Amino acid sequence: PATPATDDARSRTITRLTYHSRKRGILETTLILSRFADDHLAALSDEDRADYEQLIMSNDWSEWDLYRYLTADEQRLDAPEQVRAWPVFWQLREMIKQDGGVVAR
Repeated sequence: PATPATDDARSRTITRLTYHSRKRGILETTLILSRFADDHLAALSDEDRADYEQLIMSNDWSEWDLYRYLTADEQRLDAPEQVRAWPVFWQLREMIKQDGGVVAR
């Protein structure tokens, strides 16, 4: 069961990740991640939230790489295996796909 301490920690994590989703290096990624954070971050499991944090905070890929991973069509998808294993990655791609590939809000 959730306790006030775990609820507070979860709230701080969501706030921090929302901030980092909005403060990206390139506008295109900012638009995608800030929308996802606003619409989905609170509903993610703790594990998916941890994967999301690793996805957006990793130094293993650049902002442009991340943008390409999220928006590439299936034939050109070259995201690392680790990234493709995360359900949150596919949730992000599905959000973009449902918008017809358009990320503007």
